[in-house]
Amino acid sequence: MEIDYIRESGVCYLRIISDNDHLIRNRMRMITLNRMEGMANVTCRNVNNREQYLYNISSTMPLTQCFEKTEMKKEDVLRLAEGIKKGVHTLERYLLDVNGLILNPEYIFYDSSKNAVSYTHLTLPTTER
Repeated sequence: MEIDYIRESGVCYLRIISDNDHLIRNRMRMITLNRMEGMANVTCRNVNNREQYLYNISSTMPLTQCFEKTEMKKEDVLRLAEGIKKGVHTLERYLLDVNGLILNPEYIFYDSSKNAVSYTHLTLPTTER
């Protein structure tokens, strides 16, 4: 699995590339076809027989950048906890594995205009968990 950032046509994406795994593709399809509360919008494409999941992160910034120069406040911690709670409930509603919720601050994104946090999700093969 590879993770990087790309920019195409003025849109910024977090790109996660995985091998073409049928089980992962079917589970991730649920996320790409539905707008899931608390989750970043994601699209999928297949390039050279490898799945690419593109999370639209335009107008957002990773948590690591948000709190580089300022301390987290109580409200920030509560917003993160509420976002995790919403994300877990959303994943459960769609019968997706909550262990795929990526909690690394580099891959959690804050949108200051909406005062909202969005999370990313990736279904991993059993061997990578």
